[in-house]
Amino acid sequence: MSLTSPLTPAQARLIRIHVVLIPVYGWLLLVWSAYAIDISPAGRLDRSGHIKGHDFAHFYVLGEIANNHAADDLYDFSAQAERMDRLVPSYENRFAPIHGPQLSLLFAPLARFPYEVALSIWLAVTVVGYAACCIWLWASSPGLRPYRWVALILTAGFPPFYLLIAFGQNSVLALVCVTGAYFALRAGRPWLAGFALGMLVYKPAFGLALPFVLLYGREWQMVFGATSAAVLQLAAGAFYYGVNSVSRYFEAVTHVGQIAGVLEPIPDQMQSLRSFFSVLLPSPDVAFVAYAVCAALVIGLAAWCWRSTAALELRYSVLLLATILVDPHVNPYDLVAIIPVLVLAAGFLISRPTLERLPWVLLYLCYYLPALSYLPAITHVQFSVIALLALTIVLAGIIRMENRRTGTRSTAGPVTSSLQS
Repeated sequence: MSLTSPLTPAQARLIRIHVVLIPVYGWLLLVWSAYAIDISPAGRLDRSGHIKGHDFAHFYVLGEIANNHAADDLYDFSAQAERMDRLVPSYENRFAPIHGPQLSLLFAPLARFPYEVALSIWLAVTVVGYAACCIWLWASSPGLRPYRWVALILTAGFPPFYLLIAFGQNSVLALVCVTGAYFALRAGRPWLAGFALGMLVYKPAFGLALPFVLLYGREWQMVFGATSAAVLQLAAGAFYYGVNSVSRYFEAVTHVGQIAGVLEPIPDQMQSLRSFFSVLLPSPDVAFVAYAVCAALVIGLAAWCWRSTAALELRYSVLLLATILVDPHVNPYDLVAIIPVLVLAAGFLISRPTLERLPWVLLYLCYYLPALSYLPAITHVQFSVIALLALTIVLAGIIRMENRRTGTRSTAGPVTSSLQS
């Protein structure tokens, strides 16, 4: 083909896509190269002198506690600090004991291996779980299937995924839960979907918005499934450690506000409405009131969207965005849980080419802004949270247009079983 020949529409579209992906290519090259160099030294410490896997060290200690059946150490800060000292004598970080007793059971098998082996296994599990969810979602969207290479680049370059690996965190479990819940809803199995969402009880703040939305939507099967999952998890901890372990867990959770500074040492890197107002407003009391009011509005919007008869992709996307925005404790790596939003919303937008470009712009901002973690420290504004909120509102607007187009209104009861796609 001659260099002077005009580009076909497909060629022009491909060029535009690659131009948009230039920051992603740069991020991929920069962070993964830096990560490989950082963990290259032999032993448990990386090149910076920190333990490899960072937060995984805490889960490893919890696994040791489970293997030792040491129920008294579950919520004893000093006892866990001593275990950390034995694991890495020179490591200065300590972790607040606030996780449910059932989480220690999950990591008990890994704690039987040397730390380096356990970390490698966990990171492999994380990568496989993350990739499986992304592939499953991508394959379910006919509009995205032609963009296999683009999907691969975006999946590998998602900033929260890098942070998830770098910190050795467990947010891939949340991604598996929310992805499984979506496909259960598609299959018309609301109880199973609720059960998957109820498994999020290991990270209870993540499900703060769910009860309000599901109860308003009269999703009784989902509520029952979620309750069953929560009870099952806590019962596992009570069976293994004794009922007192669960009561001590609830006591730790109810006093979590007293150690917020330990849990959130860098507030401007958190990713929710609570952190947005905490960073923006100088008064903690005013910031909390602003968060509470805005969170209530977001929950109301999500509940209205859920009761509508719009496409499941849109309603579920709004629900997930609401869970993130309302959650008072969202670390950057927790944003891997919005992968379904990015995939499902993109697939829907491709099927509606007449829609304006604003949703696409917001999807890109929600994808990439978490990488610019230094901005809030300079501006005192968390632009990533603004993008998440704006996307929620725009998707709700599309739901409203879809309802008008089909001539339907919000339903008076459960709608999940009627929206299989």
